[in-house]
Amino acid sequence: AQSYYGCFDTTYAAITVFATPFADFDATPESQVFPDATIDLTNNSVAGTVSYSWDMDDGEELNGINPGTYTYDTWGVYDIELIVTNGFCSDTAWKSVEIIPPPPSVDFDVDTAGCAPLTIHFQSNSMYAAAYQWTFGDGGSSGVENPVYTYYQPGTYNVTLTVTGFDGFQTDSHVIEQAVTVYPVAIAAFTITPNEVSIPGQPIYTINLSQNATQYEWDFGDGSTSNDVNPLHYYQTEGYYDISLVAFNEWNCPDTFLIVDVVHAIAAGELD
Repeated sequence: AQSYYGCFDTTYAAITVFATPFADFDATPESQVFPDATIDLTNNSVAGTVSYSWDMDDGEELNGINPGTYTYDTWGVYDIELIVTNGFCSDTAWKSVEIIPPPPSVDFDVDTAGCAPLTIHFQSNSMYAAAYQWTFGDGGSSGVENPVYTYYQPGTYNVTLTVTGFDGFQTDSHVIEQAVTVYPVAIAAFTITPNEVSIPGQPIYTINLSQNATQYEWDFGDGSTSNDVNPLHYYQTEGYYDISLVAFNEWNCPDTFLIVDVVHAIAAGELD
């Protein structure tokens, strides 16, 4: 710097120019189907003394020039970021890799028989399924993974499960023929006559009105029982008595019918 009068002065300043790093890498394979989910990272960056920071886009961060391989826990599209810095200058590179959802695989097992109404806890053992559709063979259906379903009508039913994969398009289906057998329940019913008897000489007569039954258990309310179809019974003590009938069928599906205070036993004299 010089003044109008010829006076001057000089000063000096040092300027440092740092090299700008060049970030670059390969991530292979770019696409694969789960459960294959391991990629190879190859660092192609051009730089001097620098540090490397890798963001794998799944919440994990890596450091180092060559992480080597990395395995993702699940499927998705991941944008991998590499930042190369020497403390003053930096560069960033991105690459995308895709882990493709696997096709669904349907699996379930059921072989159940029982009396109506029959409630079944269905269990899906399917893999890689995002949606479920059950049909139970009697017109009923469910969209939950492990449904609980009740059959009310006797019969033999096919069960079908269709699953949809996480891509929303691929499906797999399986049907089990005659998977569920529902047996009919016996229907217990009766009447008695008369409703008032003189003891100890007058019996009551039972009229068995049961359906779909092969065996019977009568309880006359006084400690006496019978397995006859239409038993008659003599009461020995006066009072009111309940009578119950349990009817069984060939599939051991019982039903119980009870009439409360159906008989009034009255003490009466006897003539010899």
